[in-house]
Amino acid sequence: MVDIASRLVTTIAGDGKTETRDGTGLKCSLHSPQQIVFDRSLNVKPNSVLLITSGSGPIRRFNTETGVLTTLKLNINATPFNPMR
Repeated sequence: MVDIASRLVTTIAGDGKTETRDGTGLKCSLHSPQQIVFDRSLNVKPNSVLLITSGSGPIRRFNTETGVLTTLKLNINATPFNPMR
């Protein structure tokens, strides 16, 4: 969480370990988060954000109301689109 007025950044999820573990607040782990997605067309529940990890890692959902981080799907193997093939 970022407080613009005080310039304070607060960790709201993750314990700093490089593993994938569901849980609440600082009792969960994120491995190489790369993107945060806010998109209601993906059926993201209100008060939730999706965290996309690097490579073929899991997609995670963080509920901003409860502080719970859960895994939505593991090991997504996607091939980048190449229009020149």
